[in-house]
Amino acid sequence: MTSTSPRLLRPFLLAVALATGVATTGCGTSIAGLCDAYCDCEGCSDRDYEDCVDDLEDTEDEAYDAGCGDEYDTWLSCLDDEAECRGDDFELGDEDECGSEFLDLAQCAS
Repeated sequence: MTSTSPRLLRPFLLAVALATGVATTGCGTSIAGLCDAYCDCEGCSDRDYEDCVDDLEDTEDEAYDAGCGDEYDTWLSCLDDEAECRGDDFELGDEDECGSEFLDLAQCAS
């Protein structure tokens, strides 16, 4: 197994830890739109919102720079499919739902 980029892991672990979701940046919800949905659901500070957007944009840039745009889009699409607001919690469902998509992204970018 190849090692994953720590920079790629940080947003993924943040997403899992916070149970946030993300969406594709192409034809669909933008990163900012998804971070809006997360903050609307859970309520977050301006700093939390900015961190959400910055982390996901950094991951997107790194993925595309490494030639892994398709893997990034697949991972984000999966997370977007799993994300939902339940009460005051923005959840992905089972935290392992998009693990294989993330591993594909991490392997591509390493």
